[in-house]
Amino acid sequence: MDKLKACVMGSTGVVGREFCRRLSNHPFFDLTGVYASGTHHGTSLARVFEDDSLPNLPVNRADVEQISAGKYDIVFSAVSETHAAELEIQLASRGMKVFSNASGNRMNKNVPIMIPEINPDHLKVASGEKGFIIANGNCSTIGLALSLAPLIKHDPENVDVVTMQSVSGAGYPGTPSLDVISNIYPDIPNEETKLSVETSKIFGGVGDGEIIPHEVSINAICTRVPVREGHMISVFLKFGKEFERQKAVDAFLSYGNGKLNGRGLPSLPTKTVIYHETPARPQPALDLYAGGSSLKSGMAVSVGHLESRGNILSYVALVHNLVRGASGASILNAEYLFQEGLL
Repeated sequence: MDKLKACVMGSTGVVGREFCRRLSNHPFFDLTGVYASGTHHGTSLARVFEDDSLPNLPVNRADVEQISAGKYDIVFSAVSETHAAELEIQLASRGMKVFSNASGNRMNKNVPIMIPEINPDHLKVASGEKGFIIANGNCSTIGLALSLAPLIKHDPENVDVVTMQSVSGAGYPGTPSLDVISNIYPDIPNEETKLSVETSKIFGGVGDGEIIPHEVSINAICTRVPVREGHMISVFLKFGKEFERQKAVDAFLSYGNGKLNGRGLPSLPTKTVIYHETPARPQPALDLYAGGSSLKSGMAVSVGHLESRGNILSYVALVHNLVRGASGASILNAEYLFQEGLL
């Protein structure tokens, strides 16, 4: 099987590094170009990170002409929000297939926020002569959405969320150390809005060529905590009537890979949602890399500390923010389209 030629924009950031690491020996994609908008042009990627395990590719300037000249089959985008939107749109208009981790185009009507276990039908809205943009959600959004997926069919009326997000979610250098060491920082700009509107879009239906958001109400408070990697999410669901705890346990245990059961995608975890009966799990120290080995590692969302009180169900979820919440999610989207013959 011939591999597709791929590049990464934003390759010198925290998420860009994870993209490059995961693509370095990928069975479907061949990483042949890396781009960034910073000061590392001409320096090799391995030297930027002082990591010989990364591809020894020169870092080029991220602009439309240079990337278009590379004639890539796939472009993975990890560029910052301020630069992403227009660059991705220009590349898509030139026929390029862009898989984006950036937020700039997520809410555009012809850009699906794709989680293939949940909404592969949303691909219908991706439009363009030849090119398109496929987004993945915000790092916390993906963890919340996957933990909700086994339960959404029971029609929760309201979802209240408190996130405890690791410092790596702010990129590098990110949150100043004096603001977060021995502290919890209660302000992550725009994060609460993203969590609400993106989750509603992910669970929405498709009609008249666009996505109609799900009506569930999602209210969030997002905080930064002194953990290196892994976002914890406390979730409270309100239903219209009493909801038995065992019904939720059964839903989590039987979910498997949702709408992708039986598919052999390299980054698809053995089980997308891993349920822990013990109230002491999940924990970043124990469950960050759940999902399996190799490219599956870190691709599962872990849930536990499950409680039911009348019509209120609560649990805790954990997502690896750099893997399932970012680069791994985007690569899984590309794997799915590749297997479906859409690339």
